Amino acid sequence: MDKTLVTPAIKDLTLPDAPPPLAQHNTAAAPPSQRRRRRKKKRWAKIKTILASETMEIPKKVTVKVSAKMISVTGPRGTLTRNFKHLNLDFQLQEGGRKLKVDAWFGTRKTMAAIRTAISHVQNLITGVTKGFRYKMGSLGWNVLAFSIPPPLPNTDGLSFPLYKKFMILNMNF
Repeated sequence: MDKTLVTPAIKDLTLPDAPPPLAQHNTAAAPPSQRRRRRKKKRWAKIKTILASETMEIPKKVTVKVSAKMISVTGPRGTLTRNFKHLNLDFQLQEGGRKLKVDAWFGTRKTMAAIRTAISHVQNLITGVTKGFRYKMGSLGWNVLAFSIPPPLPNTDGLSFPLYKKFMILNMNF
């Protein structure tokens, strides 16, 4: 069915028939040129900081070595090393090894947070080689039907374990 459009400049203009509508649910039946394409979501561009840096002081008793993102800290209690190769950070020693500078070039928000995390890890390494850490092992009982059952202790001669009467109650689902 042809439609005629009448205007003063163009007297007889015929418009072709409209193409048949696409199938609503079965888009595979339509040829690839007529399939509906999904719109891509607009995503905000990540804001990047050109350079972010932070420095930390190193105590006199401690020496720090940096080589290819491997940091080794030596102190009176020994040597500890930590690998930071998974982070996109630059480590530099300044002022004759008395300061550690951590840089992040073109970093996002997560990279900015990683700077402080890396410095905290190095501070923990320094604490480990100067003061040391003390870990206490605790024992927990099981809560079975509202009765606290103490954990089994090994039968050792000459060793004493502090046995506490109050055990933490854990809900164990079997």
